[in-house]
Amino acid sequence: MNLSSLVLSSVFLVACGKSDDPKPAPKAVEPATATAGSAGPAPAMGTEKTGGVPGSENLAPLAGLMAQLETEAKSRPAAKVTAERAFEAIKAAGLEVGEPQQVLGKTALAKYCAAARIEPAIGVSVCEYETAEQAKAGGAFMDKNFKGLAPDAARVINGTTLLTVANATGHEDVRKRVLALFKSL
Repeated sequence: MNLSSLVLSSVFLVACGKSDDPKPAPKAVEPATATAGSAGPAPAMGTEKTGGVPGSENLAPLAGLMAQLETEAKSRPAAKVTAERAFEAIKAAGLEVGEPQQVLGKTALAKYCAAARIEPAIGVSVCEYETAEQAKAGGAFMDKNFKGLAPDAARVINGTTLLTVANATGHEDVRKRVLALFKSL
């Protein structure tokens, strides 16, 4: 089962799970507005029914996910190095690469992204941007916001495309090989 299927299956299992104590459907979260005398900020999105613990019964934010992925797939920029070309080159170099899957480019400020796993458990993502400046900004954004998720992430830009290698601690040779290969395309 691929990662996309796993994520969607998990969402559907949570959304469709049976319960002996039926609950009414959760209401969409309304944006909070500050008023004089308010009790403070609204709870963080995703914690409204779980006592401040991450997780949510509100799946409304996921409603547009598939449409966003489709929009990104249809509006890819004209990149010198596409995600497909990058993953094909990695496979041609003899590395064992799992099937690349589209991932949400918006989270990396990209027009389009795909990710795959290189054995042994090394994550590789390739994001396409309209300009080299946008690719640089996307890399800086990920360095700042995702450092805790992938503290060993290494990134390199080739034209308007950004490649990230993560979870490669202990496999420095593979990381260096993938980064150099991508840069040479």
